[in-house]
Amino acid sequence: MKHLLLTILAFSLAFTLLAQENGQSEASAAPAKEAEEQTASKGLSGKVTISADRMEMILKKIAKLDGNVEVVFYPSGETLQSLKKQFKGDDIRVILNADHMTVFFPEAGADKVNTSSRPEKILATGRIKLHTPDGKSATGDQAAWDLTNGSTIALEGKCTILADGRIMNSSRVVYDFNESRFSAARAIITLPVASRGDSEILPGVK
Repeated sequence: MKHLLLTILAFSLAFTLLAQENGQSEASAAPAKEAEEQTASKGLSGKVTISADRMEMILKKIAKLDGNVEVVFYPSGETLQSLKKQFKGDDIRVILNADHMTVFFPEAGADKVNTSSRPEKILATGRIKLHTPDGKSATGDQAAWDLTNGSTIALEGKCTILADGRIMNSSRVVYDFNESRFSAARAIITLPVASRGDSEILPGVK
Protein backbone atom coordinates (compact mmCIF):
# COMPACT_ATOMS: atom_id res chain seq x y z
CA MET A 1 0.00 0.00 0.00
CA LYS A 2 1.46 3.31 -1.05
CA HIS A 3 2.25 5.85 1.60
CA LEU A 4 0.08 8.86 0.90
CA LEU A 5 1.00 10.90 3.95
CA LEU A 6 4.47 11.31 5.44
CA THR A 7 5.66 13.66 8.13
CA ILE A 8 4.57 17.20 7.17
CA LEU A 9 6.49 20.25 8.26
CA ALA A 10 4.82 23.61 8.08
CA PHE A 11 6.23 26.34 10.25
CA SER A 12 6.58 30.07 10.09
CA LEU A 13 9.91 31.73 10.75
CA ALA A 14 9.96 35.48 11.29
CA PHE A 15 13.24 37.26 10.75
CA THR A 16 14.42 40.84 10.44
CA LEU A 17 17.77 41.75 8.94
CA LEU A 18 19.39 45.17 9.46
CA ALA A 19 20.70 47.11 6.48
CA GLN A 20 24.30 48.30 6.68
CA GLU A 21 24.22 50.62 3.66
CA ASN A 22 22.16 51.30 0.53
CA GLY A 23 23.73 49.89 -2.61
CA GLN A 24 21.97 49.36 -5.92
CA SER A 25 22.99 47.75 -9.16
CA GLU A 26 22.25 49.94 -12.19
CA ALA A 27 22.08 47.27 -14.86
CA SER A 28 19.95 44.14 -14.63
CA ALA A 29 22.32 42.32 -16.96
CA ALA A 30 25.34 42.93 -14.69
CA PRO A 31 27.37 39.87 -13.71
CA ALA A 32 25.57 37.92 -10.98
CA LYS A 33 28.50 37.96 -8.59
CA GLU A 34 28.81 41.75 -8.79
CA ALA A 35 25.08 42.24 -8.31
CA GLU A 36 25.11 39.94 -5.29
CA GLU A 37 27.90 41.93 -3.66
CA GLN A 38 26.14 45.25 -4.31
CA THR A 39 22.88 44.11 -2.69
CA ALA A 40 24.40 42.05 0.11
CA SER A 41 24.28 45.02 2.51
CA LYS A 42 20.60 45.83 1.92
CA GLY A 43 18.16 44.79 4.61
CA LEU A 44 15.42 42.18 4.22
CA SER A 45 12.44 41.78 6.53
CA GLY A 46 9.53 39.37 6.52
CA LYS A 47 8.76 35.78 7.33
CA VAL A 48 9.02 32.42 5.59
CA THR A 49 6.89 29.31 5.75
CA ILE A 50 8.49 25.98 4.86
CA SER A 51 6.64 22.76 4.02
CA ALA A 52 7.86 19.32 2.94
CA ASP A 53 6.91 15.65 2.92
CA ARG A 54 9.70 14.68 5.32
CA MET A 55 11.80 16.54 7.86
CA GLU A 56 14.68 15.53 10.10
CA MET A 57 16.21 17.72 12.82
CA ILE A 58 19.90 17.23 13.62
CA LEU A 59 21.09 18.52 17.01
CA LYS A 60 18.67 21.44 16.74
CA LYS A 61 21.11 23.06 14.32
CA ILE A 62 20.06 21.65 10.96
CA ALA A 63 16.72 20.72 9.46
CA LYS A 64 16.78 18.41 6.45
CA LEU A 65 13.70 18.41 4.25
CA ASP A 66 12.84 16.08 1.38
CA GLY A 67 10.01 15.77 -1.10
CA ASN A 68 7.93 18.63 -2.49
CA VAL A 69 9.79 21.23 -0.47
CA GLU A 70 8.33 24.72 -0.70
CA VAL A 71 9.52 27.96 0.87
CA VAL A 72 7.23 30.98 0.71
CA PHE A 73 8.66 34.39 1.61
CA TYR A 74 6.20 37.05 2.82
CA PRO A 75 7.85 40.49 2.94
CA SER A 76 7.11 43.04 5.64
CA GLY A 77 8.34 46.46 6.73
CA GLU A 78 10.60 48.31 4.31
CA THR A 79 10.90 45.26 2.05
CA LEU A 80 7.13 45.13 1.59
CA GLN A 81 6.90 48.86 0.97
CA SER A 82 9.63 48.62 -1.67
CA LEU A 83 7.81 45.81 -3.49
CA LYS A 84 4.43 47.55 -3.27
CA LYS A 85 5.87 50.35 -5.37
CA GLN A 86 6.46 47.79 -8.14
CA PHE A 87 3.43 45.51 -7.88
CA LYS A 88 -0.30 45.94 -7.40
CA GLY A 89 -2.37 43.93 -4.95
CA ASP A 90 -1.63 42.47 -1.53
CA ASP A 91 -0.49 38.99 -2.56
CA ILE A 92 3.22 39.83 -2.78
CA ARG A 93 5.40 36.80 -2.14
CA VAL A 94 8.32 34.82 -3.49
CA ILE A 95 8.12 31.01 -3.73
CA LEU A 96 11.05 28.59 -3.88
CA ASN A 97 10.44 24.93 -4.74
CA ALA A 98 12.98 22.10 -4.55
CA ASP A 99 13.33 18.35 -4.07
CA HIS A 100 15.72 18.64 -1.13
CA MET A 101 16.56 21.43 1.27
CA THR A 102 18.76 22.00 4.32
CA VAL A 103 17.99 24.80 6.77
CA PHE A 104 20.82 25.93 9.05
CA PHE A 105 20.15 27.51 12.45
CA PRO A 106 22.63 29.41 14.66
CA GLU A 107 24.24 27.74 17.64
CA ALA A 108 23.12 28.95 21.06
CA GLY A 109 26.01 29.49 23.46
CA ALA A 110 26.58 31.05 26.87
CA ASP A 111 27.58 34.34 25.26
CA LYS A 112 24.88 34.31 22.62
CA VAL A 113 21.14 34.79 22.69
CA ASN A 114 19.24 31.70 21.60
CA THR A 115 17.88 32.64 18.19
CA SER A 116 17.34 29.08 16.97
CA SER A 117 13.92 30.03 15.56
CA ARG A 118 15.66 32.24 13.01
CA PRO A 119 17.38 30.37 10.18
CA GLU A 120 20.81 31.52 9.03
CA LYS A 121 21.01 29.84 5.64
CA ILE A 122 18.95 27.69 3.29
CA LEU A 123 20.56 25.37 0.73
CA ALA A 124 18.36 23.62 -1.85
CA THR A 125 19.02 21.00 -4.53
CA GLY A 126 17.03 19.09 -7.14
CA ARG A 127 14.58 20.72 -9.56
CA ILE A 128 14.90 24.23 -8.18
CA LYS A 129 12.22 26.70 -9.24
CA LEU A 130 11.85 30.28 -8.07
CA HIS A 131 8.60 32.21 -8.62
CA THR A 132 8.51 36.02 -8.33
CA PRO A 133 5.53 38.33 -7.60
CA ASP A 134 5.41 39.58 -11.20
CA GLY A 135 5.05 36.13 -12.76
CA LYS A 136 8.70 35.58 -13.70
CA SER A 137 10.44 32.32 -12.84
CA ALA A 138 13.92 30.82 -12.72
CA THR A 139 15.17 27.24 -12.50
CA GLY A 140 18.50 25.76 -11.48
CA ASP A 141 20.29 22.74 -10.05
CA GLN A 142 20.95 24.25 -6.63
CA ALA A 143 20.18 27.39 -4.66
CA ALA A 144 21.73 29.19 -1.68
CA TRP A 145 19.97 31.81 0.42
CA ASP A 146 21.92 33.59 3.17
CA LEU A 147 19.25 34.98 5.50
CA THR A 148 21.61 36.90 7.76
CA ASN A 149 23.61 38.93 5.28
CA GLY A 150 21.68 40.36 2.39
CA SER A 151 18.59 40.25 0.22
CA THR A 152 19.58 37.91 -2.60
CA ILE A 153 19.25 34.25 -3.45
CA ALA A 154 21.70 32.58 -5.84
CA LEU A 155 20.87 29.76 -8.25
CA GLU A 156 23.65 27.74 -9.89
CA GLY A 157 24.03 24.94 -12.40
CA LYS A 158 21.95 24.82 -15.55
CA CYS A 159 19.86 27.92 -14.87
CA THR A 160 17.00 29.27 -16.93
CA ILE A 161 15.06 32.51 -16.51
CA LEU A 162 11.61 32.86 -18.10
CA ALA A 163 10.35 36.44 -18.25
CA ASP A 164 7.85 38.09 -20.59
CA GLY A 165 8.20 35.37 -23.22
CA ARG A 166 12.00 35.60 -23.21
CA ILE A 167 14.27 32.76 -22.16
CA MET A 168 17.71 33.34 -20.66
CA ASN A 169 20.22 30.60 -19.88
CA SER A 170 23.14 30.97 -17.49
CA SER A 171 25.35 29.03 -15.08
CA ARG A 172 24.58 31.43 -12.21
CA VAL A 173 21.52 33.57 -11.51
CA VAL A 174 20.98 35.97 -8.61
CA TYR A 175 17.56 37.26 -7.58
CA ASP A 176 17.31 40.53 -5.62
CA PHE A 177 14.25 40.50 -3.35
CA ASN A 178 14.10 44.27 -2.80
CA GLU A 179 14.31 45.13 -6.49
CA SER A 180 12.55 41.97 -7.74
CA ARG A 181 15.28 41.72 -10.35
CA PHE A 182 17.33 38.89 -11.87
CA SER A 183 21.02 39.19 -12.73
CA ALA A 184 22.86 36.52 -14.69
CA ALA A 185 26.51 35.78 -15.36
CA ARG A 186 27.58 34.82 -18.89
CA ALA A 187 23.98 34.71 -20.04
CA ILE A 188 22.52 33.57 -23.35
CA ILE A 189 19.10 34.98 -24.22
CA THR A 190 16.61 33.50 -26.67
CA LEU A 191 14.21 35.95 -28.32
CA PRO A 192 11.19 35.31 -30.57
CA VAL A 193 11.57 36.49 -34.18
CA ALA A 194 8.74 37.01 -36.68
CA SER A 195 9.51 37.79 -40.33
CA ARG A 196 6.84 39.46 -42.50
CA GLY A 197 8.17 38.21 -45.81
CA ASP A 198 9.78 40.03 -48.78
CA SER A 199 6.50 41.12 -50.40
CA GLU A 200 5.50 43.07 -47.29
CA ILE A 201 8.93 44.49 -46.57
CA LEU A 202 9.55 45.57 -50.19
CA PRO A 203 6.24 46.47 -51.85
CA GLY A 204 6.16 45.79 -55.58
CA VAL A 205 8.86 43.12 -55.48
CA LYS A 206 7.54 39.72 -56.61
